[in-house]
Amino acid sequence: MAIDSCPICFKSFSQLSQHLRVTHGIKNLTERKLLLALQSGRVSVREGHCPVPACQKETSRLDRHLKSHTELTVAARRAAVAEMKRKKVMSDLAALRATGPEVPMASTLDLEEAEGRAEMASGDEEVCERGACRQAREMVADLNSQVETLSGTLRELTRRFRKMQRRWKKGPAAHLNQVTRKLMGSFSDDREHDGEEDFVPPTPLQHPSTPPASSSSQQSIPNSPGRSGKSSPNPHFPDHVSALNVLMEQYRDHQEGPDPTPKLRENVSGKIYRIRKFMAYMAMEGGRLQTLEFLDNSERLRKWVSSLRVTAMKETTLNHYLKNVSQFLDYIAATPPPTCRLSKKAMLGIRREVKLMLRYMRRPVTVHQMSVKRKKDERLISKALLGLCRERSKAGINEKLEQLKSERSQKAQYLLYGYMTAFLASIYGHRCGVYQNMTIEEVRNAVHTSDTWLINVNMHKTNQAFGPAQIALSKEEYGWFTRFLEIKDDLVGGPGATFFFFTSSKKPCKNLNNYFQAAWADMGLPGSPTFTDLRSAIATHARNAADTESRTKMARFMCHDTRTADKFYACNLTAKQAWEHRTLFETALEGPDATPEKNTESRPKKASRKRPAAAVQPDSESMSSATTTEDEDEPVFQESGVSALESDESNSEDHRAGPSAIAQCRKLTVTLTPLKRNPHKRSIQKVMKSPSSAKSTPGKPKRPKVQKVFTPQAIAKAKVAQKKVKKMLKKRSQKKK
Repeated sequence: MAIDSCPICFKSFSQLSQHLRVTHGIKNLTERKLLLALQSGRVSVREGHCPVPACQKETSRLDRHLKSHTELTVAARRAAVAEMKRKKVMSDLAALRATGPEVPMASTLDLEEAEGRAEMASGDEEVCERGACRQAREMVADLNSQVETLSGTLRELTRRFRKMQRRWKKGPAAHLNQVTRKLMGSFSDDREHDGEEDFVPPTPLQHPSTPPASSSSQQSIPNSPGRSGKSSPNPHFPDHVSALNVLMEQYRDHQEGPDPTPKLRENVSGKIYRIRKFMAYMAMEGGRLQTLEFLDNSERLRKWVSSLRVTAMKETTLNHYLKNVSQFLDYIAATPPPTCRLSKKAMLGIRREVKLMLRYMRRPVTVHQMSVKRKKDERLISKALLGLCRERSKAGINEKLEQLKSERSQKAQYLLYGYMTAFLASIYGHRCGVYQNMTIEEVRNAVHTSDTWLINVNMHKTNQAFGPAQIALSKEEYGWFTRFLEIKDDLVGGPGATFFFFTSSKKPCKNLNNYFQAAWADMGLPGSPTFTDLRSAIATHARNAADTESRTKMARFMCHDTRTADKFYACNLTAKQAWEHRTLFETALEGPDATPEKNTESRPKKASRKRPAAAVQPDSESMSSATTTEDEDEPVFQESGVSALESDESNSEDHRAGPSAIAQCRKLTVTLTPLKRNPHKRSIQKVMKSPSSAKSTPGKPKRPKVQKVFTPQAIAKAKVAQKKVKKMLKKRSQKKK
């Protein structure tokens, strides 16, 4: 976003026209255009007299004529052209004032300049005889003589350089550069050391040698009076240091990439503007700025953040400044410029300091976002108001189309933009960028199925995550778009326009939010909401009314997920909803304390990782306990979960067996040998642990190592063992009866 300086109050604003109209009360359109031209420099001064005192030639191409004055530097020519443009604007303002316009003029720049010239003319007659004045006049005379001497030297140097250049035009470039350096060194022996020409004295003022044009890079940051103890002048970016200018341009090219879009260029310009403000503040103490050693100052880094807080900057904006500076420092650390003299340790300390500030900004940013969200709660748009907006905008679009067809005025065109975007935003809740970037080709190539037309907008904020933003229209609604395209060529900027909502300059309309608010007021609806307010209202109503699946579909159609909607768009709970949540807590805390039932089923014990010393292998027929030794290389395995004996015990018909038998059977486990490549060497070992055979050992008994591995042979033999145990249980129960 371009930042312009007001020609009246000299403050910086991104919307200068609005500032002139609202703050200074400049209602005259011609006067406002002249003031905007004075700031931007778009003033035609081709015809006129040459401003050089010794020339005064009248020409029709003054810009070309000034290039013939080789004794003037580029900065001097620019200053001369800027002064001529200012005189031209002042004369136009005086001429406008002389006509006595119906809308009175509010600015007095032409009157002030006329009074200043009169005072200077009257002041020339009187000469002050004070000592200080005489010294000042002598100093001015001395400086003028120095300027004349340096101008003559420059002309001689230029003549010799051009002569040498013509002589060596067909020679190697390296030799020409060498001769040029010798020629330059003959005139400035005292400045042949590296970097001495860029040395800046450590003074608080850091003005460039030539007055640069007003741009976003020349904006100032007021110093923090609380930190410094005294107010310091506004810092300016050191444009006279060529190394810093080259560094900033390289970083701009790095950020824009090979094929930048207009939106990307705008975002990168904002980043460069913030970084230049940071560099301007850090470079106020002077030194050899091309070495970047002025960045190694942690105390000044903290003062810079404090100076931004003094300007009443929001926490989120301050966070953007720190993020952009952190990215710039990472770029310098990865690819330092040739003139950089910062060590790796110093660069690490600077980056660590900035990242620490970013960490401290997390909580204030969150608190600020919560306060913004609370303000959204206060202006939540109801469902009835959204429905009323759809009805009135639908009726007003046809009326505005007929009005635009008859009038062909920009006022009717922009009001139609407001009605169309109000209708679409009250249904889908899309961001303003979706409507700004919608192209005429995308509207004409809408997908048609039965009575539905689907417009796919490719360029929007979250297209990488959610694809194109979609707008589904009925036959009548799509007819509005086609009717507008039929008359667009008769509008200003319509022929050759790419975007659907275009301006007189064939660019996408950036003021859709203003036109939407104008249409909202024209429909007689209360308040002055924005596209974000409608998006928040739709997200909130979707959260409160729709089920989870429907809400997810709506969120994806709005090109965000439900977490984003809850964090940024969906409003907090109302008082009624919060009271309903309180009743849930009270209901849960009523009645006696409920104790969970204990689980009486035996849980399988965790397998120990210790290797057993020996295992018992029962006889395959009698299931009697016997001992056997286990191969040390083969671990013992157990089936996972509760054993088949335990699971069938609770479901069997005869569950009246004695506790000793059940306890004895619960200790039956099936152990499996590990799988090997040779299937013929697989064996199954069954261990029957009975109370008689168990050895009482002090301390914790050793358990076999258990791993969950199954084989078909092991499962089949486990079923055979299960059947035998069931038969044994039945026999014992019959004996007791």
